[in-house]
Amino acid sequence: RVLVMIEDLAPNQPFTEKTAKGLSLRMYSSRGSYRIPVSITQTQNGLILVSFSRFKNMPAILLVKALGIIKDSDIASFIGNESDVTMLNLYEYAKIQDADNALMAIAEHMNLQG
Repeated sequence: RVLVMIEDLAPNQPFTEKTAKGLSLRMYSSRGSYRIPVSITQTQNGLILVSFSRFKNMPAILLVKALGIIKDSDIASFIGNESDVTMLNLYEYAKIQDADNALMAIAEHMNLQG
């Protein structure tokens, strides 16, 4: 139990587990003196969500599209496998066609105003 806790806190080391809620990946992203916990989870219905800093349960595809990778074929090739989960996530946000729309969708999802 102690080794698992120590391994869980290691910087930039992914820690995966399968729970009743689905798959989960946790890690502490570390650069210099900054340590930010990052969590990637898969929900029961197959959506992949990312949580970090004050952004909780943000859809991973929206994050990728907001970073500028817009084409679904490019996203699928970066993920590496074309599973049902990948296709479900891409289909869910297929209407987002540019980075600005992805940023607006993130703002709506996170209830950010500005």
